[in-house]
Amino acid sequence: MPNHFTTIGFSVESEDGLLELANELAETAESISVAGGTYLHWSDRSGAEMWIQVNRENELIGIAPHFAGPGRVRLRLVERIRREEDSTLDGAFLGWVQSPEDQSQGDGYPLAFDSPQFRKLDPLRLPAIAPVQIAAFAHELSVYPTVEAFDASQAEEVRFASQSFIPSGLFTPDGKRTDPAQSYAIFAGHVKASELKQNSFTDRPFYWALVESLDATFDVVIDPEMTDDLPPVGGVMVGSYYLSGLLSPPVDE
Repeated sequence: MPNHFTTIGFSVESEDGLLELANELAETAESISVAGGTYLHWSDRSGAEMWIQVNRENELIGIAPHFAGPGRVRLRLVERIRREEDSTLDGAFLGWVQSPEDQSQGDGYPLAFDSPQFRKLDPLRLPAIAPVQIAAFAHELSVYPTVEAFDASQAEEVRFASQSFIPSGLFTPDGKRTDPAQSYAIFAGHVKASELKQNSFTDRPFYWALVESLDATFDVVIDPEMTDDLPPVGGVMVGSYYLSGLLSPPVDE
């Protein structure tokens, strides 16, 4: 069954398997010391990443998958998010998407994303505007070869645009605010690039697509079990996703 690890080419089926994988990856990972412990940052030429969390007693307390790609979202970060189940090194951010053309710092639309480097960003003062690279891990997915095919698929009276975004992790089904916010979204976008990637550590394949939505480009990663073919450039992807983001240096405050 697809999960966040298989989506970037890892096969993890148990806690023991996850611990074994973390120990193997830690041997070649970059060590980043922060308050409360250490991140062991492992990266692969495919773009797959693992952020292994170790506490001050050198015990494994978490592991966060990520994918590094060319997608960028200009965000006005307004809030740090901590959840009851979080480890000492876990955390997320709430931000508002800013149009690259609009320098007024006006609010666009909100989204939340988990931050594998969360405690490394303790010195960051909020609010701050920063470019964020967001990996969208596909949970559900539909792919259309053209914008016209996507439009034709919409039989309902209320139709979604081929570039649209719903911050599903911020609201409950009855419209109430989720507290704390969750790092999930439903969005549609145009496929600007795509590739069959291969995790060099496991030799397992996975799909990647650069998807342009509203004032944002996302690096979408997909378990091959979810689709038979590489998403076509020029097509439209719509789905539900888990969001993981890495910050570049702030460009404004």
